[in-house]
Amino acid sequence: MEPAASPHVSLPGPLLFLPVLGLSALVSAQFTVVGPADAILAMVGENTTLHCHLSPEKNAQDMEVRWFRSQFSPAVLVYKGGRERAEEQMEQYRGRTTFVSEDISKGRLGLIIHNVTARDNGLYRCYFQQGRSYDEAVMHLIVAEPFIPSTSPFPWAVALAVILPALLLLLLASICLITKLLRRKGTLSEEKDFGNKEKKIAQQLQEELTWRRGLLHAADVVLDPDTAHPELFLSEDRRSVRRGPCRQSVPDNPERFDCRPCVLGAESFSSGRHYWEVEVKNVMVWAVGVCRDSVQRKGEALLVPQNGFWTLEMFGNQYRVLSSAEKILPLNERLRRVAVFLDYESGDVSFYNMRDRSHIYTCPRSLFSGPLRPFFRLGSDDSPLFICPAFKGAQGVTVPEGGLVLHRAGSPRSHLDQFPGLRAQ
Repeated sequence: MEPAASPHVSLPGPLLFLPVLGLSALVSAQFTVVGPADAILAMVGENTTLHCHLSPEKNAQDMEVRWFRSQFSPAVLVYKGGRERAEEQMEQYRGRTTFVSEDISKGRLGLIIHNVTARDNGLYRCYFQQGRSYDEAVMHLIVAEPFIPSTSPFPWAVALAVILPALLLLLLASICLITKLLRRKGTLSEEKDFGNKEKKIAQQLQEELTWRRGLLHAADVVLDPDTAHPELFLSEDRRSVRRGPCRQSVPDNPERFDCRPCVLGAESFSSGRHYWEVEVKNVMVWAVGVCRDSVQRKGEALLVPQNGFWTLEMFGNQYRVLSSAEKILPLNERLRRVAVFLDYESGDVSFYNMRDRSHIYTCPRSLFSGPLRPFFRLGSDDSPLFICPAFKGAQGVTVPEGGLVLHRAGSPRSHLDQFPGLRAQ
């Protein structure tokens, strides 16, 4: 089994975690956590061991080590301050875990789960932290329900006599069906290609129509300094934000984020459709999107839709959406400018790549209630995140900087240009 390493970052202060865990800081790589690349198979009622280790080899006796699932705390097992922390352990794992620490001086640790149950199936994260540096490895435990046969061989003989003929008939029927499908494949291939082409054109038309409608609702977003985490520094025009090496002396007002390096836009939206663009090309760790105006800003609330956050994040050279289940987006290129679209009445939050105006991801529809605000998180201190300005056009309509662009220079001619009726919608 080949080991798989996850990307390493480090953060100051209290740690922020998400189900996919939008991590909040990146300083310098000192170690990575390596876990099994393949899934771990366990049977109900048996014991199983989850291994992970540090690379390069490093003494972990004074580190914080924890295995956790969808939430950072309480966890499956926590080792901190040179001992296990039973007070932070999930109820369902109490009395069922053993911390394997014989090779802790080499950074090699293990977690034994005793008497495995079906509820133990799923993802586990092995997390190490030392000072401002931390990393984690994700592993997948698959739990199978054991099938216990009868001690008497006679029922099995009867079962086989019934099942085998049925399987043979099913196999013959499948062969006949496949033969018919192969015969029809030749005649249907042209129709399928034509249908796929029509669907692709229709999809392109719909995306272009959505794009043009969105341009008419461009929001001139600026940042709200009263919400900015103390480590975030805003420009004078409040359109860019960078993360500094230390905290500023700012009032600890109720609106301010105190654990996560986040800041909100000054505007709030309670209706309509709105759109803004964010430059992220030189930022290593970021998240953009929207959130409820009433979200928790103190402590370690998870940045998921259940808590009022709809975001896209870049972390460890991967693009992820933060929801109840981890979802990594298979993008082939690094994003430079991201557009956020909000349709309040439709419960729609979508993200677009502004290089070619291609669709990145649309969050599952939500029933919005109360004001929503633009949301930004900056996890690294290398480059600032910049919000592109908008201005009032000749007809008094807010449009992106550079005018109401129908298609960018050098890009293919828009499909909508062939259908004047759609342009008027």
